[in-house]
Amino acid sequence: MKRKLGNILTVFLSVLLSIAVFELILQEFSPTYPSDVPGMMVFDSELGYRYRPSSHFLRSADYQIEFETNRLGSFNYTDDFTGYRELVFALGDSYTQGTGVPMDASYPAQLDLQLNIGSDGRYRKDIAVVNLGVSSYGTLQELITFRRMLKELGKPSFVLLLGAENDAEDIDELLSGRRARKAVAGSPYWGAFTPVARWILDRQVTILALEALRPLLISRSPSPHGMSVAERCRPYLEMLADEVEVAGGKLIVSWAVTQDHAPSYDWLRNWALHRGVGFADWWPTVQSVRDQVPTMPLRNPHSGGHFRTWVNQAIARAFAKEIGASRPTVGQMNRMPYNRIH
Repeated sequence: MKRKLGNILTVFLSVLLSIAVFELILQEFSPTYPSDVPGMMVFDSELGYRYRPSSHFLRSADYQIEFETNRLGSFNYTDDFTGYRELVFALGDSYTQGTGVPMDASYPAQLDLQLNIGSDGRYRKDIAVVNLGVSSYGTLQELITFRRMLKELGKPSFVLLLGAENDAEDIDELLSGRRARKAVAGSPYWGAFTPVARWILDRQVTILALEALRPLLISRSPSPHGMSVAERCRPYLEMLADEVEVAGGKLIVSWAVTQDHAPSYDWLRNWALHRGVGFADWWPTVQSVRDQVPTMPLRNPHSGGHFRTWVNQAIARAFAKEIGASRPTVGQMNRMPYNRIH
């Protein structure tokens, strides 16, 4: 019996040592850096998780990972929006949050600069863009976030929504309760074992194993034939459109795409037209740039992925155009001392 137990212990220690060596090799030669930072997140009974307010995170991986939240937990450098005349809520997931680029290169940050820097080159507080994007949020979480910020900050003039191809999956994950199992601070699922679970999940071996098992771990509800991801999100898009209208604001939507044939982008554009909401049509701009400069890349080449800064600028420009189109005096904008949109 002792010999048998000794053999089992020897095998266990050998496996443990092999994992440790493999971990060191991965860290040294082939590290993988997750695009979100669970250490900055806290449990939320409605949303599953949210970012911790008033936090800052900066790490040099194969790219600079930079997150900074204000007292509301939004990705803004300012805590106070009272000096601005109007509010814009930017809802979305990692594409809105600004994953893969520095905070000031996210599309909401670029939009803020476009709206508030005038022809004289000076920044004036006119329209505040509140970046409410959170990695892996779906349309339902974005709807809940809108409701909360409406109470917290008051009625916005515009609500922007940039959807993505994982939105329906994110909704399913939230409704099933799996999003509430994320190992973040305050998690009732992990409890006192949250730091241990977080440490294990942050290991390169675990990251590699979970990535390989991802298709098995994530259950996707089947899509009806011919239905795009955006169309699957329609019930929550309709609710958001209704609630933004009741609040006296204007909803403007768009979709994150990387190819010409994009069913969700096309469906959402048609839905916006018939629903009477705005659509930020940024993809033609990107196409025109790539027609002239075919080698211009869309996505970042590092582990953070997502759009490069020039694409975020194109998205911001399309949203700014829609915001301007909703203003009766937008035609006079260039004759004003700075780009103030009323």
